[in-house]
Amino acid sequence: MKPAFSCNDGPARAGFTRADLVAALAVAALLAVVTKPVWAGFNGARILGCRDNLRRLQSAWLMYAHDNEGRLIGSYSDASGTPSERHLVNPAWVSGWLDWETSPANTNVLLLTTPRYAPLWPYLQPDPAVYKCPADEYVSPIQVRWGWTSRVRSYSANAFMGKSAGYVPYEKGRRLYHRLGDFARKPPAELYVFLEEHPDSIFGGGFVPPDSTRNKWVGIPSSLHAGSANFSFVDGHVEQRVWENPAIVQPVMYLYNVNQPGTLEDPDFRWVWERTSEPE
Repeated sequence: MKPAFSCNDGPARAGFTRADLVAALAVAALLAVVTKPVWAGFNGARILGCRDNLRRLQSAWLMYAHDNEGRLIGSYSDASGTPSERHLVNPAWVSGWLDWETSPANTNVLLLTTPRYAPLWPYLQPDPAVYKCPADEYVSPIQVRWGWTSRVRSYSANAFMGKSAGYVPYEKGRRLYHRLGDFARKPPAELYVFLEEHPDSIFGGGFVPPDSTRNKWVGIPSSLHAGSANFSFVDGHVEQRVWENPAIVQPVMYLYNVNQPGTLEDPDFRWVWERTSEPE
């Protein structure tokens, strides 16, 4: 899952300005206020907490880009607990791979709170809980025996967003976004960046989106909120997607689960696919 890839960014286009950033952050803050009364009870509080986490991550993602001449942070890190030098050349938003075994990355908060390994952390501190959906309480039997009560991360980033270390999405002929200016054609409100990934599917920091050429989900979105998942978008807003097809509502089995069948005729598959990228 790690073919090499290189590409020139090309000239930046003025598709997303600092004024757009300020407006996006203001809208995100307003939505956080006006939606609070809608969610009630324990499950509602967990949904609200997840949505607030994603708003914070999305705001950090935008601020990082504006502080780095429009360059987007990478989505994917190498398959190791500690990033390699290749990761540091093309940094990803977080480091470390999760699994159901006893890899230190499952509980190593330093990989999320050290700017060298987690470049968004300066915009997110002081609470590492921002990386974790409140509904994601899963640890495997062997992890329970080790005394663990939680893994450190529930969210992944769209693999089409930003250069990444040694990785490119499978599906060819679709745009990879390297700079804020690359969003000039498709509206930022129609492209997601972060999402909740299924606990059996999440590993590195990047979510590998649906592949229409091979008719499969590669990564699996989460369904922990009563059969739904939350997504953050480039413009700063967060959406909750209630899955229509029960096949995507996968139970947590503590087994690595990817490459489920799917086609563009499936409304859930199409919804995610259309919001991942666009044709080159």
